[in-house]
Amino acid sequence: MYSYPYAAGAAFPMPSTLEESNIRKHYRNTFLLAILHSFLALILSQTFFYLIPEITSYSYRYDENDYPILDWQYLMIATFTPAAACLIVFLVDKCISKVKFSEYFSAKNIRGKDIGGMILVLCGAFSLAMIIQLVVINVMGLAGLSPVSEIMTNATEDVTPAYLAVDIFTSLIVAPVCEELMFRGVILRRMSQVSMRFGIIFSSVCFGLMHGNILQGISGFIVGLVLAYADIKCGSVIPSIIGHMFLNSWSCINALVSYFTDEDTADMVWLAVIAVLGLVGLISILVLVRSRKIRLPEYNEYHKKRSFRLAAKCVSFWILMIIYAFDVISAFSEVSEKT
Repeated sequence: MYSYPYAAGAAFPMPSTLEESNIRKHYRNTFLLAILHSFLALILSQTFFYLIPEITSYSYRYDENDYPILDWQYLMIATFTPAAACLIVFLVDKCISKVKFSEYFSAKNIRGKDIGGMILVLCGAFSLAMIIQLVVINVMGLAGLSPVSEIMTNATEDVTPAYLAVDIFTSLIVAPVCEELMFRGVILRRMSQVSMRFGIIFSSVCFGLMHGNILQGISGFIVGLVLAYADIKCGSVIPSIIGHMFLNSWSCINALVSYFTDEDTADMVWLAVIAVLGLVGLISILVLVRSRKIRLPEYNEYHKKRSFRLAAKCVSFWILMIIYAFDVISAFSEVSEKT
């Protein structure tokens, strides 16, 4: 499923006019699908946030400071609509590309040690992302800014059994499956047909930025590199779905501990888990890199002349980057007293 036309020993000429035109068209269609995802996610979320109170007895709740109280109904709308956007774009791309479902979920090249290695590397990658996030939070804090919108920073979660059920279901099933089909099944698959390494990087950038804030953008990009690499190596989206589920399970465990004990205990457990798994993960990365078990796909002159150089000539590429940049920057807010 993830392949490109490079052949060992081939010459590395500049692409012909026809080849460049075809590659740019391929890129343009890929960027348009990503743009479609962004607009679909916005339209679906705004539509359902408006319609649900109109057609049901549900009404949004706010605290004394007029910040939203997030209950299970609110959470369901907020999580299912972007997932639906991912699934719609995936199905559109599948109809266009005519790739069989069996190709996305092929297990013939997946080995247990590949999944185990990916999990270990993800532990280190996620811990590294958290360290970078802390640096960003503190640097922005010096300027009186928060990387997350004031509304979401100060929103209150109404954690009930129903809320936990929705949170766990969307975190462990809906988001991993739908997001991986979109970003690894569509973006990575398409981009890797020209250059696997460029596909890994670009799909990870998109995966990070689509979360709409710089903190999740950092973690999304770093873990996205690992997930994309695993899919390229195994030729299937199954590894990234498993890895995504594994990472999201951390927040689910934290939510359960917080619900059955208290936030302080949950924070202590969270830090302990991050410290232990992070240390194991970082050591694993060093061992795997040193033993050359992790080897990135080739990126030679052939790919350089056909990857970013041509992608940057597409207007749709810059439109997509502007959309992502706007989402991230618009999430910035002043640090409030409550935060």
